[in-house]
Amino acid sequence: MVGQVRAHVGERIMELMDAMGLSQADLARETNLPAATISRIVSGQRTNPRLETLQRIARALRVPVDYLCSSRTGQLDELMDPEMELFFSSEWHCLPEDEKDWVRRVIRMVRERRDGRRTDGGGS
Repeated sequence: MVGQVRAHVGERIMELMDAMGLSQADLARETNLPAATISRIVSGQRTNPRLETLQRIARALRVPVDYLCSSRTGQLDELMDPEMELFFSSEWHCLPEDEKDWVRRVIRMVRERRDGRRTDGGGS
């Protein structure tokens, strides 16, 4: 299980960097980490980064550390939504997983309603 989680860290970081338009050099500057460290993590050469390193990267990418380590899919849109920034506070990390799932479902329902209004020609 631990090896599986580690394999996803570099992929997650690249996915977020792409979504934010950041290069590895940009991320290195944002985190104040050596570019070589970022490169090794992203490429999978470094499979056991320190927690502090992951915290710096997560902070720069505006996601919780557990997202970087998770193998779950389908959360990037929610994470990149500015409305979700509230949930990246320390309180979000304390919520049990079933409550996090409930929040995600509510956000999906709101989006579906909003998108439905847009396709029906209705306003906000």
